[in-house]
Amino acid sequence: MVQDGQSGEFYAGQISCNSGLCNGPAASIPSGGKKLGDTCVNSNDCDSPLFCQPVSGNNSVCSQQCNPQQSGSCPTGFTCYGYQGSSTQGACIKTQGGGGNTATKKKIGETCSSSTECESQLCVGGGGQGTCEKLCTSDAQCSQNQQCSKFSGKNYGACVSTPQSSGKKDNGQPCSDSTQCKSSICVGSGTQGTCLADCTTTPCPAKTNCVALSGGLKGCVPAGPKGLGESCQSGFDCSTNICAPASGKYICSQLCGAGNPACPSGYSCTSINQNTSVCLPSASGSKKGNGDTCQDSSECASGLCIGSGNSGTCLQPCTTNQQCPAGYGCASLQSGGGACIKLGDKKIGEPCNQASQCASGACYNLGKGNVCTDQCQSSVDCPCGFECDSFQGGAKLCVAGAKLACLSNGEQCATDAECKSDLCLQGKCVESCSIYAGSKACTDPSKGCIRLQAGQPKGVCAQKGPEGYGAVCTDDTNCVSLFCNAGTCGEPCNPFGPNTCSFKLVCSVADGNVGACLPSSSGGGSNTNVDAGSNQPVDAGGATTDVGVTNDTSAVSGNDVAIGGTKPTGEQGSDSGGLCSANPTGDPAPTAWLVLLATVAVVLRRRRVGGTE
Repeated sequence: MVQDGQSGEFYAGQISCNSGLCNGPAASIPSGGKKLGDTCVNSNDCDSPLFCQPVSGNNSVCSQQCNPQQSGSCPTGFTCYGYQGSSTQGACIKTQGGGGNTATKKKIGETCSSSTECESQLCVGGGGQGTCEKLCTSDAQCSQNQQCSKFSGKNYGACVSTPQSSGKKDNGQPCSDSTQCKSSICVGSGTQGTCLADCTTTPCPAKTNCVALSGGLKGCVPAGPKGLGESCQSGFDCSTNICAPASGKYICSQLCGAGNPACPSGYSCTSINQNTSVCLPSASGSKKGNGDTCQDSSECASGLCIGSGNSGTCLQPCTTNQQCPAGYGCASLQSGGGACIKLGDKKIGEPCNQASQCASGACYNLGKGNVCTDQCQSSVDCPCGFECDSFQGGAKLCVAGAKLACLSNGEQCATDAECKSDLCLQGKCVESCSIYAGSKACTDPSKGCIRLQAGQPKGVCAQKGPEGYGAVCTDDTNCVSLFCNAGTCGEPCNPFGPNTCSFKLVCSVADGNVGACLPSSSGGGSNTNVDAGSNQPVDAGGATTDVGVTNDTSAVSGNDVAIGGTKPTGEQGSDSGGLCSANPTGDPAPTAWLVLLATVAVVLRRRRVGGTE
């Protein structure tokens, strides 16, 4: 008796007939006689104790149980492929390319062309130039100095070496030689140098100046605190980054000549080398510096005295904020031009009436009244909650925007997205963690990761509970593991990733996306995960991800064996090709008996009717 299944007709049972009378299906179904590795439709096709194991595509082969950790568990020419969630049970599948047993499988780091060649069941790369790698879903599953590199569009990937730093220093860090800097630019004397960004082709960020350096290089130098005419020891002291000699001392100056603004009153454009001219005091001997009291502008080296009577102050002339020292801004004068004045303490985003009230020296109407803002090149130059926007005339200013991962732990927040930790709890950013990370979840060893809601692995670091594994619990906080499942303290795990459970436990779905490490349910001489009625296939071939990485996608499916495949056939067929359906055990189902009895009754009735005619 045959029946239609997903892969065609298959043997469903045997009915013995004698002298026109048919009995019910035989209790024992004869063996199909197929050997290890032969194609099959269901386990009845295979010699006992073999079973029919689905593999890649729509194919199935006769297989036998094996231990992937035991050398020689399968005959020569066959490889033991382990079941997902079990390290000691698997199925023997013919080795691709004529290999041997598990002893010949390649180690992590060896070259491969298919995942079937690797002990880890994961070959990263193609064309025979791949490498056997360890499958992972998080960094916690990788060795020291490794990280989990996810495949594009997948929640799993391979353990790869953590990118090593080149040892080069970032911009702004101290240096003694240009070879120590990522930009290859170190400016300073002796061991007191500083790594600078290269501005040969890229504009400098706000509050820095592009300064010509020796060797034809140009570097972004942070603006110093001192203004024009003030004494200096190096360009780092000056807002213009120019410290020039003047009458036996050094003062802060600014460029002049072709392409540069004219020097302010009291200064003349003086050449200091073949290519550079700077503004120096016309008669620096008796002139007062910025901040000194004055009665007339002629007393000031800057040529600008602001005030009345004896209460005037020498100030630095300016046309932009960049020409003023740190803490000063360029304020417009009624007489024309501008002067560098000390700025207020209002932060970006606070309301203002004039630029001098703002610490940034910029007060603009951005659509909702005047507020303090600042010039910027990109949103990186703006504080948290602000972004860089362009305005008419080419100006770029910091405007209110979304807070995206810019708040540190302890700062007030409204959503998870505002926090660097991606967790906003009770209005404050806190350290987040994953319950799958184990001992690596929290920096404090006395704390562990406790889930925030059922069915989700995202959690927060909390003090560990008193009860050990296996103890009775009513809440996660009762347990050392901070994981209470079905009234017992246990170990959480990722049911959609590789098995990370200890003590030969297997990961089973407990709640939503969270799993629990539980004892294996297999028993007797067969693996309940794979047999004639299994829904856990084996894929002897490799699948290719959407990024060209050869791997076995079923290695992370909670129900499949480690190397994937298709749904088994032979147990779930239609009734179009036979009298009754076969259940997974091979014994007739109750409904099959009813159908059979009705059929036999019809046959016997016809025989009796035929005998009377």
